[in-house]
Amino acid sequence: MADITNDSIRVTERIRKFLWKFPKSSPKEVCRTLNLDYKKYRNMVTVEKCNLKKWLGTKVQGRLPKKPLLSAHRVEWSFEQPLDMIALSVLSAEAGKRRPRLSDPRPVDEWYVVPNRNNMREFHNEFVTVRVFPKSGTVRVLAALDMDFEVFRRHVKIAFLKGGLSEEQAELKSRLLIPSEKHRTFRVGPVTPFKIDFYKDPLGLTLKADGSHPEHIEAVEGWPSWIKPQLYAIHEQTDAIKQLTEQIRVHLSVMQGIDKSTKQSVEATERLVSVVEKLYRLIARLETKPESMKASKEEKLKPFSLNEWLKEIHDRYKVT
Repeated sequence: MADITNDSIRVTERIRKFLWKFPKSSPKEVCRTLNLDYKKYRNMVTVEKCNLKKWLGTKVQGRLPKKPLLSAHRVEWSFEQPLDMIALSVLSAEAGKRRPRLSDPRPVDEWYVVPNRNNMREFHNEFVTVRVFPKSGTVRVLAALDMDFEVFRRHVKIAFLKGGLSEEQAELKSRLLIPSEKHRTFRVGPVTPFKIDFYKDPLGLTLKADGSHPEHIEAVEGWPSWIKPQLYAIHEQTDAIKQLTEQIRVHLSVMQGIDKSTKQSVEATERLVSVVEKLYRLIARLETKPESMKASKEEKLKPFSLNEWLKEIHDRYKVT
């Protein structure tokens, strides 16, 4: 067995040396020149000839690119589970009202059926794009702008509301959003297919070369297993912050009302003090009024009017 293996290695070396000198030789010419059985070694010659052609066509790179090739420029979001049949039926009914042809402009801010083989249900505006696959119920969401997660979530909720879902359903669906994976490719030259998923759970990272990019290593950037509880915690913290904000708003409103009432009370007290001071001055003057101010018998018979009496005192003594 060892002799057979050694013979095979020696034959492979002879074929490679010959092809390096004469790369355009056909397998039949190689076998005839090296005195090899053509039926037995023609496949080996063909494989070595193809490998040599790949290496000869490879460009030598003095320095690798600083930035990797991105196959996904935006983070894609999805749901951990597909849509339930009720929500899918409601969205499909709304999207079915609009069925543009390939040449027609796509509706904006409305659900419609995409004119392709999958018949996706799609919604897009200047903030988000939401795609729903009708057979599987899979959801794919892309943000059109850089925005905070909570703002992004609200736009997704609005999309579901416009799809016919209730307030409660749209809120629940938007809170199930999770980020999907993103792919980056690094050019390194010809590479043998491989896959390393050892870091998928702790880091969400998978390294592979599957032939889709013959001269690239592909890095699949997913999300580690511990990220989902963190997202749920963010949702809960957001709700707690909203409740705390509402309590602070109510508290500030109460404090503002107390402050306003206090100011009004102080102003009313100041006005009362001013009136009392005027009355004291008026009483002091009346105690020392001259004889000319004494009422006659006719005047005593007149009905008493407080307003007229105060007006008369004011006009004669200019009380302010």
